[in-house]
Amino acid sequence: MMGLCFKCFEEGHFKLDCTNKVVCLRCKLPGHESKDCKRPRSPLPEEELRRSTAAKVARKDQPPRPSGAVVTHPPPPPPPW
Repeated sequence: MMGLCFKCFEEGHFKLDCTNKVVCLRCKLPGHESKDCKRPRSPLPEEELRRSTAAKVARKDQPPRPSGAVVTHPPPPPPPW
């Protein structure tokens, strides 16, 4: 970012001399600063968002376990001899 204007992020001038609209560092759109941006601070990749949402939906579909419940597995079957 060396040599860029800190208002519009273009080369050739500095913030004090800038006549362009402010550009958001987060979404790269003009008209607002990053502190006023509506996008999340750390946007996740789209695929990761899908996986996260699918996992939440899957958890909602399962019956809730009682608090403090321990998951146990049935004992293995006896040997066939």
